[in-house]
Amino acid sequence: MSSYSLSLRLLDRSGYWDGDVIADEWHMYIKAYFANGGRISLQPIMLPFIADATVGENLLDELRERYLQTLRHSWGSKEIGYMIAKIIDHPEVPILPSLRLLVRISHDSLMAGAGWAIITVGSQLPVLLHPSIAPADIGEILSNPAAGLQDAASNLIADPTWLILISASLLVVILAFVFWILDVTVRPPRTHRMSLPERFWTILSFPLMPLLTLVVVAIPAVQAQTLLLLGVPLQFRVSKKV
Repeated sequence: MSSYSLSLRLLDRSGYWDGDVIADEWHMYIKAYFANGGRISLQPIMLPFIADATVGENLLDELRERYLQTLRHSWGSKEIGYMIAKIIDHPEVPILPSLRLLVRISHDSLMAGAGWAIITVGSQLPVLLHPSIAPADIGEILSNPAAGLQDAASNLIADPTWLILISASLLVVILAFVFWILDVTVRPPRTHRMSLPERFWTILSFPLMPLLTLVVVAIPAVQAQTLLLLGVPLQFRVSKKV
């Protein structure tokens, strides 16, 4: 979240804010970093804030607003190019700390699009690259469920590799529930009880999470970064909020 504080002296020395910026916190940190010759540090402070969800007239409109919000957020990946330009313009600043900062900025910007592929597709790579570790043939299970499942159980006992992969997948699901519970616990109390349709959509959102993450996070992130790479400007568009 773009929630930070800095002294007026540091702000003045850094040249104040730039107007057309999305990742304001990263952009301001980069300016301050090079304005002070790389001699800058961060200190954590308590700045409470509340984030509102994107809304729309219906479900499709809400998904569209969320897509456009991610598209705008991913515009912040241009700070990677800004950081590289600053490194070139300031050879007097130590190169190793600057490269570490560049890696951190690149990680935070690029993982929005690549994270989905790494977690969702990457988890299937062991089976795709080494089919022999699969405990059973899906075709055999579909044609003869009893025999197929029995063979799968026997193979799991004989070779626990697949069991480890299943455990890792279950851990991801468990962590998703844990983060959801923490989110519900920390957020302000609801003004009204959750209705049955709201409960239904909340439960349905868990198995749909990989698909929703692809549609409203990964794809718009890749789109924004590709447009910036091609030099196509993006328009700053504020999302509808509650």
